[in-house]
Amino acid sequence: METVITKSKLMKQIGLALAAVTAFAGQNLSAQLAGTATISEIGVGNATGGGVFQAVTSGFGTFDTFCISISTQVSLDHQYNYLVSPTPDWATPIPSGYPQSPDAYISFGTAYIYDQFLKGAAAYGGTLDTATVNNVQYTIWYLQGLLNGYQDPRGNTSGYDYSAGVTSILNSIYHTTTYKLADLLADGNGAFGVEALNLYDGVKQPQLIEVPEPTTVVAGALLLLPFGASTLRLLRKNRAA
Repeated sequence: METVITKSKLMKQIGLALAAVTAFAGQNLSAQLAGTATISEIGVGNATGGGVFQAVTSGFGTFDTFCISISTQVSLDHQYNYLVSPTPDWATPIPSGYPQSPDAYISFGTAYIYDQFLKGAAAYGGTLDTATVNNVQYTIWYLQGLLNGYQDPRGNTSGYDYSAGVTSILNSIYHTTTYKLADLLADGNGAFGVEALNLYDGVKQPQLIEVPEPTTVVAGALLLLPFGASTLRLLRKNRAA
C-alpha cells in the first residue's frame, strides 16, 4: 500500500524539523557563552600595550582579538574564566589618568573594524600588518571613548600621538562606506555579531569576539529543505511504481 504524504503533512514535518534545529542552535550557543580562555601574543601589534592577541577558548575555538578596555592588563598565557555578553564589563574603579566614563556598549565603529579585520581586509590589519594592527587597537579605544585627553595607553611620558593612526583607520572607513563619525560612535547593538569576551579571575578585561548567530544555523537548514522535499517526492514515485 502506498503511503501518501500530503502537502499539509509535509509542511508540518518541515515545521517540526525547523523548530528542532532552532532549539538546538540556541542551546548550543548558550553552552558556549561561558567557559575558559587563554590570551597570548601572536608576534604582531602590541606596540599599543593592547592587541592584536590570540584567544584560545573552550567554546568558540581560537581567534584573533583586541582589547576593549585600556585601563586593565591581561596576564598572557593565563587561563581565565569568560562570559560572553553584548556589553563590556569594565574594571572598577578606573585607574587615575584614564577617562572616567567609557562607553557602556561596543560601538558600531568598533564592531565594523573588528569584522573587517576578521575578514582579512588589509586596510584594517587583517593581513596582520604590524603598523595597521596597532592603529586598529588605538581606533577601537578611541571609538569606545577611552582616548579623550589621553595620549599614551602604556603610561609612558613620551607623549605618543595616536591621532595619525586613528585618522588613517577612520579615513579608510569614510572612503569605502557612507558611515559618519556619529554612526561609528553610536551603540552597535550587536552589529556583525561582535560582543565582549569578558575575562575574570583577578581582572575584568573585556576582549572582542564575533559570535555566530543561531539564525546562521537555521539558514543552513533552510537550504536543505528543497532536497528533503525532493526526496519525499522520489519516495512516493518509487512506491507508486
